[in-house]
Order: sequence, then structure tokens, then C-alpha cells
Amino acid sequence: MSIYSSLTELGIPVAWQDAIVAFLIVSIAWMVGRILSWVLGKAGHYLAQKAKSELGDQMILGLRSPLFLFCLLVGAYLAANELSLPSRHFRSVEGIIYALGVFLGALVLKRIFDAFIGRIAGQVAKRTGSRLYAEFSPLLDKVATFFIFGIALIIVLSHFGYSVTSLVAALGVGSLAIALASKETLGNMISGFIIMTDRPFLPGDRIQLASKEEGEVLEIGLRSTKVKTPEGSLMVIPNSQLVDSRVINQSYPDARMSCAVRVPIPLGRDVGFVTRILEETPKEIPDVLGDPPPRAFIEALNQETCEFLLTFWIGDSRRKREVVDQVYRRIWERFQRESIWSESKSEVKGKKKA
Repeated sequence: MSIYSSLTELGIPVAWQDAIVAFLIVSIAWMVGRILSWVLGKAGHYLAQKAKSELGDQMILGLRSPLFLFCLLVGAYLAANELSLPSRHFRSVEGIIYALGVFLGALVLKRIFDAFIGRIAGQVAKRTGSRLYAEFSPLLDKVATFFIFGIALIIVLSHFGYSVTSLVAALGVGSLAIALASKETLGNMISGFIIMTDRPFLPGDRIQLASKEEGEVLEIGLRSTKVKTPEGSLMVIPNSQLVDSRVINQSYPDARMSCAVRVPIPLGRDVGFVTRILEETPKEIPDVLGDPPPRAFIEALNQETCEFLLTFWIGDSRRKREVVDQVYRRIWERFQRESIWSESKSEVKGKKKA
């Protein structure tokens, strides 16, 4: 006994029977979709926990709603077959369901891709400490979305009889035009990828540029790197400049830094006594390292002065300016007490350990 016979016995007009059957089919598909989605969630979560797989949990969470929508699409197709639609209208409905099915498949592929890439990137970051995926994930996500859904669009257009050759050619020409117009931006992005892969410096490191500017790296971005200068300003440097020029990392292989202070002394002073004062003075400052010890050398002589070069090491290159200031002040105080201070100018320079 068919469902149509049952509807006839219930006194339901024949004109309504197709619509009622179609409604029942969609309702059954809705219930089946809900049940399968629930079963997949429970069973999948149990298996993922048993296998201790975070990837499995993410994939199941991403596939539950597509599974429910797939059941609805199947129900909609079966329901359309039960309706007495004109051939032209039926083909339109069938085409819409086909297009929705293709895009649903693209959504499934995108979620699987996101789960796999996220898992792999998490493992790499755990092992190496690299922030590469965190920086490039927005770009990678956009490229994957464009590629997957672009293929889905081509499949749908091909199904409806549209020629996709011209579309593909137009996309190729458009991509070339965009690449040429944004050459510098793409160059900076590629340079950013090189910096984050090669890792010549990391956020928190202190670097010195070829222009003698220096500062602490705050963030390595996709297009530029942000550096905090000793004055507290933010310096934004295009990544291509960092790749194409010399950069000194003052925090690698360690944060120690050698500093040199030049101090002119009037002729006639006891050289040994002055040398001892210069080598003892930095030891009074906590930031100055005892190993290697401070050393004082005669660097230049003229008719009026003898210029000493005092070298010492500090533990944190970021405190260079403060420590040098303290060294100068201590030298001034000591020379004042010993009456050997000169009014000549002094200068300081820092150089990284080779």
C-alpha cells in the first residue's frame, strides 16, 4: 500500500498529494541529517579522545553541519522528483541543487584543509618556536579559499553550459596585472617570508641597521618589521630593505655587548695610574660584566693629550646607553677626586662581539 493510496483514503485531494509527499521527504531528510550529525559528533568525539587526536576532533566539528546540509540537499532533490513540475522548472531546481552540492563539497574541502594545516603548523611551532604560520595564516587562508571555491565556481558554470575558457584566461590576465601593480608589496611579502624562515632576528632582539639606526624588534609582519628605537619611537622598515642590506643582531648568539669609551687625558699624568683607574671604575657598575674584565689601552697621542680607549662588556645590549652614561659619570667623579680630569671632549661607541 503506497503513501498515495493512504492519502487518498484520508480524503486529501490529488493536487495536494505531491506537495505533501515532498514535504514529508524533506522532513525525513531533516531528521536523518540531525541524527547523523549527532551520531557523528558523539562517536567521532569518543574515537578522537581515545586516539588523543585533536585533528580528528576539529575535522568532526567541521563536518557535522555539512553532513546535515547534504542530507537536506538529497531530500530536496528527491522531493523535487515527486512534484509534478514542468521539465524546464525541474531542470532549474536540479541545477540549483547541483550548484549547492558543489559548493558544499568545496566547504568540506576547505574545512579539512584548515584542520590539516592548523595541525601541521601547530606541531612545527611547538618544535621550532616559529611564528611563521601565525603571520602567514590570513594570506594562506585567502589563497586556499580563492582556489577551492574558484574551482567550484568553474564546475558549476561548466554544468550550466557556460564556457569557462575565457573566464580562466581573464583570471590569468587579471592576476598578472595585479602582480605587476603590487610588485613592491609582493617583494616585501616574499622578504617577510624569508625573514621568518631564515630567522636572522626574532621579536625582542636588538638590531642595528646599515644606516647605524638601532632598536628592539617588536613585530615581524607580512609586509614590514616594527622596531622600537632607543628614543621610544616606532620605526617601520619594509622587509625588502632588511633582506637586501646588512643587519647586525646585537642579541645573538647572546645579549652581551662590547662597549668602548674614549677618554682623552692631559700629557704628564701617570699612565699606569690612569690605566688602573679606568679599568677599576666600570667594575663598580652592576651591569658591567667581570668576564671579560674591563681593559684600557692608549689609542692615540698628540702634543696635548693621550687618548685612552676603555673597553668593557655589558650583559644586556638594550641597556647600552644607560650603562655608558654611568661609566662616564663614574670616570668624571674619580678624575675630579684625583685632579686628572681633562676638559677635552669624549665619545663613545658600541660594537658587537664578533
